[in-house]
Amino acid sequence: MSNPDDILHIVVADTSDIVRQGTAAILASLTGLRVTIHEASSPRQLSDMLASNIIEIVIVAPQLGDATNWRKEWPATRFVALISSAVDSQTISQYDDHFSITDNATVIGAKISTLQHMSTNPTPEVEPLSQREKEVVVCAVKGMTNREISTHLGLSIHTIVTHRRNINFKLKVHNTTSLMIAALKQGIVTLNDLPDLPAPSGSTCGSR
Repeated sequence: MSNPDDILHIVVADTSDIVRQGTAAILASLTGLRVTIHEASSPRQLSDMLASNIIEIVIVAPQLGDATNWRKEWPATRFVALISSAVDSQTISQYDDHFSITDNATVIGAKISTLQHMSTNPTPEVEPLSQREKEVVVCAVKGMTNREISTHLGLSIHTIVTHRRNINFKLKVHNTTSLMIAALKQGIVTLNDLPDLPAPSGSTCGSR
């Protein structure tokens, strides 16, 4: 699944329907924020969502698992502790931020905006992309969906999602527009690769 421009993909994970659905409802009500909200009620559901979608923020009850392991596997995703019971400070420190069930919409909205900004701030050093990742970038800036890229490159959807997540992390981008700008700056694509141009034929989407 590819992320439309400026839409933030968030997972809310908690075993409690009330806590999970209530948090999701607050997120959906925030003005000035375009979000797609996913819900997970178990560690397995959360892992499946992270493996098959490009997720920017996960709001999760600490009881569902170890944040350190999640962060190692999905370093480009921001993890927020969803606190509905007593949790020690050491556990909370493993997360990028935390929400309490007593927080109102204003507090939650401000924290989400901060996390969104954190995920898009460029860093002085940019990890180079692999040749395959560059091919995926060219396809993505042309407006191809993950399924179309998968068919074009002969790779599985899961592999394409993994490439997209790694690309976003390396280039510090979170949508197609910022990806396009970063790719142009690095010379991964040219103006001829921008949308509304036909995709080249062959086994790859780029000839770099």
